[in-house]
Amino acid sequence: MNAGYDLSFYGGPTQTGAGEYNILVNCNDESCWGGLISTFQTNLFNSTMMSILSQYNASGNYYAAGDFPATYSTAGTLQDADIFNILYSVITANNLPTGYGSEFHVFLGQGVEECSTSAGGCYSPSNPAQWTYCAYHGSNDWSDIGHVLYSVEPYQDVQGCQVSYLPSPNGSLVDSTSSTLSHETFETMTDPDVGINNLAWYNNTKGEIGDVCAPGGGVSTGNVNLSGTTYEIQMEYDNNVHDCSYQL
Repeated sequence: MNAGYDLSFYGGPTQTGAGEYNILVNCNDESCWGGLISTFQTNLFNSTMMSILSQYNASGNYYAAGDFPATYSTAGTLQDADIFNILYSVITANNLPTGYGSEFHVFLGQGVEECSTSAGGCYSPSNPAQWTYCAYHGSNDWSDIGHVLYSVEPYQDVQGCQVSYLPSPNGSLVDSTSSTLSHETFETMTDPDVGINNLAWYNNTKGEIGDVCAPGGGVSTGNVNLSGTTYEIQMEYDNNVHDCSYQL
């Protein structure tokens, strides 16, 4: 790549450590997504790949903070309001902390479709004409629970969202889930609010740290050793080398 893809700082907040809370919609454990979400998070957060964050003022203590099953009707196509209902219910029922020190990942099961006004499109394998993303992150404010950072993680083991090379080290479901989760997590760390008036690190042509290096943007996923386990995931953009990197 070249320096034209470097991220610029626009003054918005970054994270400097966070608990990562996994909301498992209509599944009692991680088995619906391959069973290794928290393991991947722990391996990622303990790996040298995290050193890429130092240049973006986003270094800190990040950790897997637990799984929280949630029951919710997923008939039809979910909308922003449904995601907010899920988030609010889980946070209040479990008295979970909010603000920039937390992120909530909403995992949706196979066959569940979702559209978001804030993300500007849909995850809709059954209707490719309106399908525009594999996952996204954002933020929302409530008067009682405050500022909430979240990502929406639909089922990734589908054509268009899968990792580039199969078979992958942990199987397509685990590695595809992990790659997309890492994308949204790194983007939240470096640009939590992803808002036009509250941008942190961003490139006006290619987007956020994960967008620049995403398979959808033409950059293949690859194998990387994270804390002793090999995963096939995407790289993140590194201003220091003006390219996508695992920073190992």
